[in-house]
Amino acid sequence: MGVPAGPWALEHFLTLLRAIPPYPDVPGCLTHLASHCRLAIIANTDDQLIAATVRGLGVPFDVITAEQAHAFKPDHRLFAYAFAHLGCHAADLLHVGAGYPTDMVPAFELGIPRIWINRRGEVGDHNKPPTRELADLSDLPACVASLVQSHQDQGHAW
Repeated sequence: MGVPAGPWALEHFLTLLRAIPPYPDVPGCLTHLASHCRLAIIANTDDQLIAATVRGLGVPFDVITAEQAHAFKPDHRLFAYAFAHLGCHAADLLHVGAGYPTDMVPAFELGIPRIWINRRGEVGDHNKPPTRELADLSDLPACVASLVQSHQDQGHAW
């Protein structure tokens, strides 16, 4: 934009980034889910940057970051680190994410059921499809309940 970057630029950018509020459908959805599920964030960021975002969501999360795992999504090492941190396996999880190459593809490859939050109406990979696709989080609690019931009907515990 033609503005010279001074030493203040990075900190100013990070301050602005931390101040971005969640989408309006997020807080209510997460509050509902937190009363029924253990929630975790697997983030392609460092611990300090995600901390303000998590505080702003108002519900408890386990937080797994690229900084902790020394790997960025879609690298399976970040997911393996998350499994170890959470004390679970791929079959124990339901992954919800907005990034197709960073969330849906590795979750598919690892056999994790997955819900794609496709706010932009993008086209995914039909060879590595999501389990479900939603335009936003407004229907996520019902979608999760449906998937949990289906999983249990197949004789699996979630």
